[in-house]
Amino acid sequence: MKVLIDLSSESVKALDAIAKKRKSARVDVIRNIIQKALDTESAVSFEEAFGSWKKTPKALDGVAFQRQMRDEDW
Repeated sequence: MKVLIDLSSESVKALDAIAKKRKSARVDVIRNIIQKALDTESAVSFEEAFGSWKKTPKALDGVAFQRQMRDEDW
């Protein structure tokens, strides 16, 4: 799918410099940058995952939570 975007001349020059350095086309550089951004956004960050066990319905300590999880049928 084609998408039309407006970029500043400085951004285009920077993309062209990256493309020249990598010996690839500008479109490939743009695709790679977008894919990396999408991968980063879709990954669960450490901050989001840290302490997530505290959000359980019951106020369980860490060991009790592990035992509960192990007892569940997957």
